[in-house]
Amino acid sequence: MRFLLLLRKPSLIIVILCVLPFSNMTGKGERFTTFNDISASFGMQAPFIKGNRVPYSSGFVFKVSGSNFYTPHLGFRGGLNYEKHVLADGNAALSVPFYFAYRSDIYRGVTVSAWTDTFGSFLFQVITGLIPRSFELNFGLRPGYIFPGVDSDRSYLIDSYYPHSYLIDKRFQTMLDAGLRINMKIWHFSLVLNPIVAYSLTKNYSFHSENSLDANQGLSPQWFFNGTIGLSFNF
Repeated sequence: MRFLLLLRKPSLIIVILCVLPFSNMTGKGERFTTFNDISASFGMQAPFIKGNRVPYSSGFVFKVSGSNFYTPHLGFRGGLNYEKHVLADGNAALSVPFYFAYRSDIYRGVTVSAWTDTFGSFLFQVITGLIPRSFELNFGLRPGYIFPGVDSDRSYLIDSYYPHSYLIDKRFQTMLDAGLRINMKIWHFSLVLNPIVAYSLTKNYSFHSENSLDANQGLSPQWFFNGTIGLSFNF
């Protein structure tokens, strides 16, 4: 096997000897000693759209959130989201998520694939295996308000023969969110990956074109994907 060939390298044997004391932690869960956290993250939000041609279909999002866990596993998470250029150019939105949260125990352990054929990939698996990690499930509502664009509500995108754009039918929005937070913990800090699938309960946007034959006429996106990466402080 390729992994056995790597054992001929003295440097690799030294790394293995250093890692052996941690091997008994593989697959074992540890309870959190810190229940709460505050975090900041940045990423993108985009709709799931089947239309043939959709202008300004994605934008960026900045999030600040905090949690309060009453048990090692169950708690609440809330915060503030700022979104920009989602569907309509120049538009911005503020929303306040409120989630029920379930958090797993902390896991860590070194698992090296038998097909590892380079020292670099072996070292990467060892280092990532030693980092404590956990996941958190979030589910709840995200009410918010959509501000108008810099020009007008219509803000037509004129890059074809017919002007076309998304219109904001309602300013107040409510999203139903289901998300996963993947935490990689180092001391009191964690690197956080946070994908979320959201469903719009209020149908705020609709697509309009001056071309009456446009296949996307009246399209109203309801499903969105929100993905961010950030840093949290646990206390």
